[in-house]
Amino acid sequence: VLLVIDKREGATAHILATHCEVDHDLVSLNVGDFAWVAEHIRTKKRVVLDCIVERKTVSDLAGSIKDTRYREQKARLRELAICRRLYLVEGLDVSDGHSFRQGGRGVSGGAIKSALVDTFLQGIHVVRTASPTESGTRLGQLTRLIERRYLRSGDLHTEEGPSGAPTLADFNEATSKRNAKTAE
Repeated sequence: VLLVIDKREGATAHILATHCEVDHDLVSLNVGDFAWVAEHIRTKKRVVLDCIVERKTVSDLAGSIKDTRYREQKARLRELAICRRLYLVEGLDVSDGHSFRQGGRGVSGGAIKSALVDTFLQGIHVVRTASPTESGTRLGQLTRLIERRYLRSGDLHTEEGPSGAPTLADFNEATSKRNAKTAE
């Protein structure tokens, strides 16, 4: 089991990868910032497992609420044929009542809390961390849990991997088509 990190995570990808302490690779993902793949030892074929994470800093979340990217990204996550979808929010504690500034326009802590509750109610689990270091640690923990679950199930003992799991290339192609439909 390999953690794949979207290349667009930029400099933060290095911090996350350093602290996750698991095998990982930087790849292009059309949806989400992190996913897990099973890589066949001999053929190197990669199939996408059933967990994906969208990562947001609090300031990016505030900005995406203001410009409506937040709704579009949640819709794309919900459309995936992946049963475990997580929204990882990194940064300040919204319980402190501060307004978060993005592009000169504030977003209240209440609006952020409301958005996160809505995300949870739509079937996307919300995980909050304080920093990229903590996020990396959590991603490492998730990787080990996913690996244990799939090893126990026996799904990693075949060349095809888990039944119905798309290859990474097929996953990106399918989500690319979704992106085009969403943009229309």
